[in-house]
Amino acid sequence: MLGVAHGDNLFGVDSSAVSIRPDGTFVVMGLPPGTYFLQFREGVWPPPKTVLPKVSGAKVIIADADVTHVRVAPIEMVTVTGRLLLVASQRTLQLSEIKVAGVSLSDHKSGRPGASA
Repeated sequence: MLGVAHGDNLFGVDSSAVSIRPDGTFVVMGLPPGTYFLQFREGVWPPPKTVLPKVSGAKVIIADADVTHVRVAPIEMVTVTGRLLLVASQRTLQLSEIKVAGVSLSDHKSGRPGASA
């Protein structure tokens, strides 16, 4: 399944999914003009903690015409290390409650990978 999210890449908020055909093609119909983020997750989701996820994505901007030749391309995942500093609060966080994710600013600003019309 291919995830389709309308807006600022907030999957689960105003999102849907479409089937991917055996030949790898897909069609998303009936979308109003706007910005959409497409995402495909390969394999078991969520992946085991020791496995880097395989995710592909595209940003598509729909104006006043159909958009064709959209390519959902692999997003290179990396492992990073560092420290997460929290401000002292009344609530104690468990390590299992913390998830950190990042987005490449260069790809996010340019809209790569993807297409626009």
